[in-house]
Amino acid sequence: MGVKSLYVEQASEEAFGGFAVLDDKGRVSLPVHVRRALGVQPGSYVSYLVINGQLLLIPQDRELAELMERAAEAYADLDLTSEDIQKIVDEARGEVARAAYGAEFIEKLDQYRKDHQ
Repeated sequence: MGVKSLYVEQASEEAFGGFAVLDDKGRVSLPVHVRRALGVQPGSYVSYLVINGQLLLIPQDRELAELMERAAEAYADLDLTSEDIQKIVDEARGEVARAAYGAEFIEKLDQYRKDHQ
């Protein structure tokens, strides 16, 4: 059974509401005019918040694109390559793991990985 919008009342271009039905997988279909207003399409990212039993969907495509642009600019300003960034991330991940699990556990894990390659 597909999801159908039951009722949509458009008050203005920036404020409108409606009703929809969840399908058997818990999905809600957004009508075309809602997708257009939010600037989303199939594959778009949205974040969600549940506040006092209410659901708020927040489109993320523009925010993610802007974040990626700012990150690329910052990396370029610092003269970092993707390999440099990966090395930094790997080192930071290792530090976090050591702090969370202890050096002895990490050493045993490293040895296990070497033994089972």
